[in-house]
Amino acid sequence: MIYRVFFKCVLGLILFSCINRLEVVSIDEIEIIRTSRDSTYFKDGSLFTGQIIKIVDDKELLSFSVNRGKIDGQYIEYYTSGSKKNISNYKNGILDGSYISYYDNEKLMEESHYKNGLMEGNRILRWANGNVKEKNFLRKGAITGVSEFYFSNGNRRKVISFDTYNRRDGEWIDYDLDGKIKLKVVYESGKFLDSIIY
Repeated sequence: MIYRVFFKCVLGLILFSCINRLEVVSIDEIEIIRTSRDSTYFKDGSLFTGQIIKIVDDKELLSFSVNRGKIDGQYIEYYTSGSKKNISNYKNGILDGSYISYYDNEKLMEESHYKNGLMEGNRILRWANGNVKEKNFLRKGAITGVSEFYFSNGNRRKVISFDTYNRRDGEWIDYDLDGKIKLKVVYESGKFLDSIIY
């Protein structure tokens, strides 16, 4: 019994010491092959697996994980001030999951979600003062439904709408800086029906 426990402990230590810990390298040590769809990361001629970082003047500006040459997991970029610039998620080299970007003043700039490289779901963009700039809903990368746009003072600037086939649909309304309607155009399934100037 004692030998069995001893053997398990020794085997566990051997296996633990053989585990390949993630290598952390500077982006300067990496060769990057870019395509229109994604990028592939190599080190010393082989597909890289590990953590890639970029440090300038003792400040981390970039950090992301790579698995067999493709970004896989969280990708974080920083401003030179040290505040986060954006946080995104990748799966096998393709954007997949939440995407959040920030202004240098640490206020939110954009919140969106990706699925297999295409925007999917709600997307909100903000002005540097924190007010909402734009709200949309996307399906497979295309805006669908109602989208709202705002001036930096918080007043509405424009409202537009698309049907499920990405055709103009419903009322498209333009507002002035004070929030009063300037123009209304009505569409149905991509066809112009009417317009009213106020």
